[in-house]
Amino acid sequence: MKTVFEKPVFLVMVSYGLYIGLTSCLIIQVIQGFIHQIILGLCIVSSLEGILTIIIYCVYTSNLDNLHDGILNGLFEHRLFYTRNKSFYHLILIMMTRATILLKFKA
Repeated sequence: MKTVFEKPVFLVMVSYGLYIGLTSCLIIQVIQGFIHQIILGLCIVSSLEGILTIIIYCVYTSNLDNLHDGILNGLFEHRLFYTRNKSFYHLILIMMTRATILLKFKA
C-alpha cells in the first residue's frame, strides 16, 4: 500500500497561496511608495518559487495516481497470467490482489 500524507502537502500549498496574496498587496504598497522596491523583488522571487512548488506538488500527485493505476493494469494484463498452465483459481487470486492494493490518502 502506498500512503500519501495529504495534510502537509495541502498546508504548504495554502501557505504559499497566502504568501502570493501578500506579495500582491505589497505591489500596491510599492506603487504608493511605502515599501522599497528591493523588498518587493525578493517577495516576487519567493512567490515564483511558491508557484513552482504548487505546480510540482500537483504534477507529483497526478503522476503518483497514474503510476499506481499503471502498475495495477500492467500486473493484471500481463500475458503470462493468461497462459494455459494457469488455473482459473490463480487468476481469481490475481484479480483479488489487484483489487486490494490501495492508494491511501492520509489527512
